[in-house]
Amino acid sequence: MAMINNKTQCFKCNKDKITYSCKGCSKEFCLTHLNEHQQILNEELNHIINDYDQFQHIINEQKQNPRNLSLIEQINRWETNSIKKIQQKAQYCRENVIKSSQTFINDVEMNFKDLTEQIKQIHGENEFNEMNLNYLKNQLIEITEELKKPLKISIRQNSKSFIHEISIISSKTKKYAEFSRCDHIPQTEPYPKNFSQDLDETTKETAEKRKRNRRRRKAHTTSDVEDKPKQINPSASMPKPTFNMDEFKRVYSNEDTDKKAIPYFWNNFDKDHYSLWFCEYKYPEDLKQIFMTCNLVSGFYQRLEKLRKNAFASMCIFGENNNNTIAGIWVWRGHELALGLSTDWRADFESYTWKRLSVDDENTKELVKQYFLWEGEHNGKKFNQGKIFK
Repeated sequence: MAMINNKTQCFKCNKDKITYSCKGCSKEFCLTHLNEHQQILNEELNHIINDYDQFQHIINEQKQNPRNLSLIEQINRWETNSIKKIQQKAQYCRENVIKSSQTFINDVEMNFKDLTEQIKQIHGENEFNEMNLNYLKNQLIEITEELKKPLKISIRQNSKSFIHEISIISSKTKKYAEFSRCDHIPQTEPYPKNFSQDLDETTKETAEKRKRNRRRRKAHTTSDVEDKPKQINPSASMPKPTFNMDEFKRVYSNEDTDKKAIPYFWNNFDKDHYSLWFCEYKYPEDLKQIFMTCNLVSGFYQRLEKLRKNAFASMCIFGENNNNTIAGIWVWRGHELALGLSTDWRADFESYTWKRLSVDDENTKELVKQYFLWEGEHNGKKFNQGKIFK
């Protein structure tokens, strides 16, 4: 009887051997070259750790030497010319300049520490692949570029006053990859803790249906990509709305969210041509590490590139490692569930429950505020991180 041949070709040596698959690069390696491949990944991780150490050194240097010293000098000259009448105001403004600079650096450092903890965790557990390494490298590049940008701080003078009063104007952009930690403000109203249970009963699934959906998602990610006909954008045939989505995104990215962006949204929202939706991930029990949940949201966004022009979303991750979930607010053109209108957008949307929100309901406005500001809690889990689709 002939022996069963269970050998395949090793990617490295091109010989038929018993091979092992690397989930990160989807290649097959024999045992010898699998160990070599793992060693290469370890060396790359060490390089990333060294880059993070260098960034920590940059943060320490900037903490010792705050920026915007020229602004402090302008404030001092103003104080001298106005003598004692404005000494109290001058001290107030100095503190605001330093506080703005220090707050910015502290925010960068806090997010950097979060990423550092993720590196320590995957390094300690020794479970990582190319996707994890690319995520870490991209995050470091983004926060490095953010730290290099000059702070948007200026002095505003009131020429009508005998003594020109000054104040510090600081405008911060959204944070790197738009993930951020915020103060944990519990959400007690207007939505009860069992809000997700009040969604349409049609979203509830049997265990058998959930298994079918999981198999369908798995088949989608592993099957060969076939040639597909060009998809037509469903928004192309819709009437032109009065709501300027691009302008709202600009305001949200560059202005104060609570005082500028949210009022702009409600003052200009076109409910005749746009709709609001709440979504929640169906399988929170499958979510483990926070950074892996972040990657899940990022992958969801990447598959919706053609929807980006006519949509905006704030997806939030609530909880902690091994006990977290995803929920979010979406705004898009039209009144139907947009993700079902094009085959290009259906990859992940069945993994979420969807509920259209009433624009005129005060509860909706409070919920929008919570998710646009990245605060509160969901189903007893506190806000952890958020990501914006825009």
